[in-house]
Amino acid sequence: MVCLARTYQQLLMEISNGKKKAEELLQLLSALTLDENYHLALRNVDYGTNDIGDNAWLYCYEGSCEQKYKPYCKFDRTKWPNDFLDQSYEVFYHLSIEKSVMGAWQAYLLSVASTMLPYIWHGGYFSRRYLLTQEDIDNLPPVMHYFPSLGRKKISVEGEISPKVWFKGDNAYVSCCYWNNWKGVVYETIVFKYDERRIISGKRLEDKILYKYFNPMRY
Repeated sequence: MVCLARTYQQLLMEISNGKKKAEELLQLLSALTLDENYHLALRNVDYGTNDIGDNAWLYCYEGSCEQKYKPYCKFDRTKWPNDFLDQSYEVFYHLSIEKSVMGAWQAYLLSVASTMLPYIWHGGYFSRRYLLTQEDIDNLPPVMHYFPSLGRKKISVEGEISPKVWFKGDNAYVSCCYWNNWKGVVYETIVFKYDERRIISGKRLEDKILYKYFNPMRY
């Protein structure tokens, strides 16, 4: 799972830079299949926006010609986590997903794509750096806390941080660790509900703070 996640992150950056197409993600995430005649695309960050910030996210469209992103009128926001950009969740309405550990892990990676894609201004609140091994923790730079007199402090955490996936009936549980500049080190757990080969809902069960960090900077 770790190797797949690292390759996925690298591919997302190449897609956002225009070097590759978004559909190449589904060649990597082989447990996920879009419905016939549907295609995956990237709605990239709008650097000319007049809003207070912007993020990039994935979406899907039907037909042979790529269509610009349009709000999905059938999207039920009550079924998905709403504390990070959830525009990408519309893709799940047209996605078949293996009911397996790898299928659930790949669905999780797709669902959090926005947290790894480019942003501007207030969009940065959602950005994450995923921590998959202890080495990732060790490579985090020392952070400056709110009180300058404390100086910079090396981040350390206790407990398991490796990603985990397990099933209970039709529910798939995914746990993964990440760093966020306004939260610190977080070990989150998401539950996806399957209906045959569809994931029909997602819910955040827990955000376990392993290292709390207060960032005084606000955009």
